Amino acid sequence: GYGRFLVADKTTDEALGIVGPYYPSNWIAPEIAWTVFGGAEGRGVAFEAAFATRQWAYDTLGWDTAISCISDDNIRSQRLATRLGATKEDTPFTHPEYGVLEIWRHPDPSEIAT
Repeated sequence: GYGRFLVADKTTDEALGIVGPYYPSNWIAPEIAWTVFGGAEGRGVAFEAAFATRQWAYDTLGWDTAISCISDDNIRSQRLATRLGATKEDTPFTHPEYGVLEIWRHPDPSEIAT
């Protein structure tokens, strides 16, 4: 199994966010998900952790695809997804609890230089 990871500051051990692989039974595809706490925004924490998580999911979990589901008003996450090489798909995912979420498709393992 697997789950999301707590990301902590290397020096202070302060919790900075939660990032990791996410694929509950009612989800449309395996997801690289991130949540960064207020004090950690703008420090590159989400990029570094999401990039490492994606590589780990491809190499260790054997995923051949990954998405990130992002609210249409979450500009910071959309920019991060773009920076990670993900592209927005035309059809959103409507979740009964979270509502309409944009689907951002990450490059597959063969498209990523290691």
